[in-house]
Amino acid sequence: MTTPPKAIQALVLNACLWWEGQGKPVPLFTITWRRSKGYRQSSGRAFTPANGRYHLVVTAGTHRLDQKLVVLHELGHILTGPGHTPTFWDNAWALYRWAKLPMTYCKEREGPYKVEALRAYARSRGKRI
Repeated sequence: MTTPPKAIQALVLNACLWWEGQGKPVPLFTITWRRSKGYRQSSGRAFTPANGRYHLVVTAGTHRLDQKLVVLHELGHILTGPGHTPTFWDNAWALYRWAKLPMTYCKEREGPYKVEALRAYARSRGKRI
């Protein structure tokens, strides 16, 4: 395990500041950063351990854009709560847009994961699926 790269630390800090600027609370949390063994894509999870503090775990692949998407996805869980609810997806897309991630890539990466992700994307664009 290592410390997240400075660019990821800045992304998380700025995302939290933006979130608070929207009038929404940000709970205390920690991040564990791991390097994958040559995989392109990253993976992650967010949970509340026994001590009650939120924890974000990222296994970072080699693709930097994917690292950002996974970090923001997991941060969305910390900010919204567990599960892939419609509210979670609405907030995840708001974070992706705030970070100026390419929407084509986000849809490609999140779409197969949950159909609700694409429904939330459509809501964010004012369209129905």
